[in-house]
Amino acid sequence: MRALSIFLLVLLLFVAGYLLYPYLQSGYFSGYPAEIGLKTYTASEAVRAPPSPQPSPAPQLVAEKGTPVSSGQTAYLGTRQISYTASVEIEVNNTNYAAARISQIAQQLSGYVSYMYVGNSSAQITVKVPQEYLQSFLDQLSSIGRVLQKSMTANDVTDQLVDLDTRIRNLQAEESRLLKLYDMAKDVGEIIQIEDRLSQVRYQIEMLQAQKTNIERMVQYATVQISLTIPAKPQPEDHWKWVINVASRAFWGAIALIAIAIAGGLPLALVALAAYAVYRLYRRKSQKA
Repeated sequence: MRALSIFLLVLLLFVAGYLLYPYLQSGYFSGYPAEIGLKTYTASEAVRAPPSPQPSPAPQLVAEKGTPVSSGQTAYLGTRQISYTASVEIEVNNTNYAAARISQIAQQLSGYVSYMYVGNSSAQITVKVPQEYLQSFLDQLSSIGRVLQKSMTANDVTDQLVDLDTRIRNLQAEESRLLKLYDMAKDVGEIIQIEDRLSQVRYQIEMLQAQKTNIERMVQYATVQISLTIPAKPQPEDHWKWVINVASRAFWGAIALIAIAIAGGLPLALVALAAYAVYRLYRRKSQKA
């Protein structure tokens, strides 16, 4: 009988090990999960006083067509006219403080905020800043939070300005000729035709001059598009709550494994018991013989 008990015990341990092996491989009872850390910024960091603004040259960039551009290209005649557009994404702790700080920096550098949307977790701000202060403005943005991404493009608008100037001069010359014809005209129908054409020419001149002024302002003031985001803060998990949770999972997991082991090993135990009974019967017959 003792041999049968040992045999059944070994068989039960073998079945239990076979059933427990997948759980051990999958790390069911792994250690405490690693904590996720995010760098945050206090409100005092967001409103820290900036240094005195110092004029800085426009950044050394490469235009979209591959033409190198440099500082000092603000004069219209004889130099290339470049408009700059920058995009910055910043991670901050508080969007309201950061937006107020950006507006303050822009005003100190003779710029202004042309668009602003501030939400609880994000903000979108567009700033116009003089080209000579562009690099200084971008450098001061790093004091607001963690800069995630920064990009800049340069657009050469020299050809557009030259074309507009040429068209404006041609229309002004036509305007002068029409005024001379108007002074010499005596027929009413002719006067009406000259007035209609003169009105069209003056309208075209006004439109082209408005386009020229807009482009020149784009050269004078760089555009900076700023995106503010707040990082998602991980919820701290209580240590004892985690310990109780793991212990509970381990306990019920062990109960389930024992039940599975018993249910799965019972047929094998019955087979082993039947084999042992046959063995005992055979042994008795051998001893009698």
